[in-house]
Amino acid sequence: MSDFIPQEIILQILYRLPIKTLVKCILVCKSWLSLVTSSDFINTHLSKTLSKPITSRPLLTRHFTESPKKEHYFLRLNRESLDIYQTLKCPLKPRTNDYPRIVGTVHGLICLSDDFVGYTNRIVLWNPSVRKYIELPWPSITFSEIGPYYFTLGFGFDAKKNDYKVVRLAYAQGNNFGDVFPPYVEVFSVAEKGWRLISGEGLDCSFDETRWRQFFSNGRVLWIAYEIKMASRAKNLVLSFDMEDEKFEKMDLPLSLVHVNPMRLFISVTNGMLRVSEYYVGEAQNRCVYG
Repeated sequence: MSDFIPQEIILQILYRLPIKTLVKCILVCKSWLSLVTSSDFINTHLSKTLSKPITSRPLLTRHFTESPKKEHYFLRLNRESLDIYQTLKCPLKPRTNDYPRIVGTVHGLICLSDDFVGYTNRIVLWNPSVRKYIELPWPSITFSEIGPYYFTLGFGFDAKKNDYKVVRLAYAQGNNFGDVFPPYVEVFSVAEKGWRLISGEGLDCSFDETRWRQFFSNGRVLWIAYEIKMASRAKNLVLSFDMEDEKFEKMDLPLSLVHVNPMRLFISVTNGMLRVSEYYVGEAQNRCVYG
């Protein structure tokens, strides 16, 4: 049929198809396989998908059941009924835990990490729409290299190089189990297919070892962090990492959030505004940092 339909018309039709249907289309013929898997097509399809209303995109949900002891993942229609669109199987089965950490999501890709207990060094990038994933190679900084440590991850997209990246900050633990500064910083690039060390010079802030969270927005990964100065209380702040120039930057929080328990702070973006929420039992108080 493609012999009778202009290539441009075929392209416009394919651009409008959901990922699940495109996966079937690549089985039609070699020319469609080459077309749909080309970087130009992928970038254009992604751009058109992101321009659609957010309500047209499926939602990923997960919940854990005790009997049977299992974690369940679903893609649901983004409407009030939340009808199940697709049942998924998580590609990362933790070796010592009940569930993996969801580090972050970008353009429908999900970064998962098995890091709640022990040093497993297992990180996965997962595309649930097409049920494909890659498991990252072991990072450079491990227990055998620096001894006891903890780490924080960030997942984002480098628009300049059209590349997905994972940044990892590893904090060696001193004799009294305090953080050693600066941390080791390494970046995994999907395009480069490997880890490389970058400078962490000047980084003197820490994270909650188990409850850290990240958010990706406008080319930067954002975390809630804190720094401890001599003879003073811990100071909360926002730490950002630019995925393009691979540089860190600190941002101050409102005074009312500077000295609260950092485990009660949650970072997100709402309507283009960076938002830090302080959670209490039974309520949450939102504080807008900047737009």
